[in-house]
Amino acid sequence: MSSLTVSICIILVLIMFFVFYPVVKSSKISLMLASCLSLFLSSASVFFYIQWGNYPAYQAQVHKKQLSKQVATFKKQYDSPEKIISIMKQRLQEHPSSAKGWYLLGKLYVSQQDYQNAQQSFEKAHHLDPSVNEYSLALIENDLILNKNNLGANHRNLLSEILKQTPNNPSALSMLAVDEYTQHHYEKAVSLWEHLLDIIGTNSEEAKTILDAISEAQKKQHSDFIK
Repeated sequence: MSSLTVSICIILVLIMFFVFYPVVKSSKISLMLASCLSLFLSSASVFFYIQWGNYPAYQAQVHKKQLSKQVATFKKQYDSPEKIISIMKQRLQEHPSSAKGWYLLGKLYVSQQDYQNAQQSFEKAHHLDPSVNEYSLALIENDLILNKNNLGANHRNLLSEILKQTPNNPSALSMLAVDEYTQHHYEKAVSLWEHLLDIIGTNSEEAKTILDAISEAQKKQHSDFIK
């Protein structure tokens, strides 16, 4: 296993806290961001599986113990997002073709609300490996934040392509719905949110947020009709 892989694994474990805790703590978390957080957590599991899933069980356990020790040591040295960003940038200077590394750096910038640098990092990750929807969705989500929920044509088309590949992708559906709502296309937004409800069910906390969004869109649609 390369030194870059080990570094990324360690950094990934640490930024789980730095990236997610401030967001989860906030009561104003949006559905769009919640979906992308879920996507990021899922991707982390996949990443660890790719690295160790094909090893014999005893070897995987050895690597797990070694990683735990490395994380503890690493955390003593780099106990803040700023320090982790610094070490991540150093690693990427040595390995600039690591799409995963640029993606994680972007996530760290997002945790610090540095959306401009996050955008540059996500763009590099997407450029290096455009086949990974995780990187594309992070880029589009950050673009929504920078442009106050307005998507450019290129990213709107990219979302549509992702939904052709994975029609039930909750992050893509949610972001496209937000964009349609912002563009005053309330009927399309409602349709997308209803599709999302079919996927996640109606008993979750996220479902309540979606239902509220649908209700608000329908009110605006009715108001426009009266005018």
